[in-house]
Amino acid sequence: MKLLLLALLVTQTPFGGQRPVAPGRAARQEAPAQAPRLVIYDVQDLVLRDFVEFEPVALGVEQPKRAPATTPGAATEEQSPRARRSAAGRALQLAVHKYMTPKLEEPRDHVTYREDLEGVLQTNLGPEQHAWMQRFLAAQRRFGGVVQLDARVFQLESGELKKLGIESSAVVPKPEDRDALLAKLAAARSKMSTTAPRVLAFPNQRSNISVINQVAYIKSFTVEVIEPGQREIADPEVAVINEGLMLDVRATPIDEGILALELALDCAEVVRPIKTRKVRLSTSAPSEGEIGVPEVLSSRIVATMSVREGSSVVLSTPLQGEQKGELVLVLTAERVPTPIATPPEAK
Repeated sequence: MKLLLLALLVTQTPFGGQRPVAPGRAARQEAPAQAPRLVIYDVQDLVLRDFVEFEPVALGVEQPKRAPATTPGAATEEQSPRARRSAAGRALQLAVHKYMTPKLEEPRDHVTYREDLEGVLQTNLGPEQHAWMQRFLAAQRRFGGVVQLDARVFQLESGELKKLGIESSAVVPKPEDRDALLAKLAAARSKMSTTAPRVLAFPNQRSNISVINQVAYIKSFTVEVIEPGQREIADPEVAVINEGLMLDVRATPIDEGILALELALDCAEVVRPIKTRKVRLSTSAPSEGEIGVPEVLSSRIVATMSVREGSSVVLSTPLQGEQKGELVLVLTAERVPTPIATPPEAK
């Protein structure tokens, strides 16, 4: 009797067992992941912009009256050309960390702006990430001009935005639709509407728009003893609180005609009348003073999104505290030509 032997190929199962594979059929092997590759990208042309980072105004924070209050447009660092190039390079690195696809688990370990070399991004990425990097840098270079930011802020009665057919977040792609929406918002029942000044910013540059009012109040008293006669004088310490609106925005070109917007809108309002309380001014005489105990109501919108150039985003959030209603932001970001400085005419 002849014995027919059937040879079986064997492969490993995920649980440590084995399973047979038909003869003549090789076991399927997973393609090995391609190792990251070190590439140095020259970005000197992208960091030679007249780039300065600005610190936004702090709302709802008390400051000494005698010290200079936070000034809109105060630069975060010196204005030297080297400092500006460094700021532009760090902004470019931040954009890559935030928007690269496929995502990086530890982006700081893979993409670094070399401060010591100036104008160089050192990367250690996979093929797909290098492909994204090349598209991203091409979009940055094709973006001729600056980003114009146009913001409108409304405080509406609760539910007014929904009555207009707009959800809590939406994108309005056409200028004519945006204008129609703004007309409806202006006609709606609103407690406040503000048109912020237009701002021009370089790609990747952090910029901010603020409309503020400074409210002064007596925070405390300092009692000093003076001569002659060992008299006590109560010197009031005056502080101020910034109330109003502050919009902080960074617009980044990430592909042809596409802008990534990273924004935060803060709204702060001092409750009036400001509450007060009595404080004793002296341990030797029954004298009192009155100080302010201000209460600040704050609301905030924070968002990151990608839109086509010229589109408008609509974002809203409920007002906080005892306020009733909702805070609505309409922001338009579009590309415009870089303004050319005109030299003064010679006399």
